[in-house]
Amino acid sequence: MGKSGLGAFNRRKARPRHRRRAALVTLAPNNADIHCNFGSILERAGRLEQAEAEYQRAVEISPNLALAHRNLAALYDGREDIDRAIPQLTKSLELAPSDLEGWVNLSNLRRRAKDYHGAIADADRGASVAARFAQRSRQPRIGVSHARRLHQRLCRL
Repeated sequence: MGKSGLGAFNRRKARPRHRRRAALVTLAPNNADIHCNFGSILERAGRLEQAEAEYQRAVEISPNLALAHRNLAALYDGREDIDRAIPQLTKSLELAPSDLEGWVNLSNLRRRAKDYHGAIADADRGASVAARFAQRSRQPRIGVSHARRLHQRLCRL
């Protein structure tokens, strides 16, 4: 869209949020959560270099913040930089191993990197995570079936 319409509305709407978050970052420069959230806002606004810098700052402040590692992995994956995305997602899953979607994403990243054995191992881990989650909850075993289908697809490669 041009200078009018929905695109212009969204840019005007997002601008004050950037200013508020930037003010929070200056008021609390050692708060990793604020840097991570500000990076997410910048990423949605298309300012990827600044978003990457905010995520990296969050990781420097708090190396055990799984969300910052996961967001960095997603940013690198969007840039097709798989070699940098895999270590970030692996670190995120070390910190938060119950993240089924993370295991599936890591398996897909490894498959795209032609690491089929690693992809199968990650799909297995995702299936076991989904099985444990399904046992503890009353929700249907959708996650388990998704992880198993992914595993079967990878075994056929």
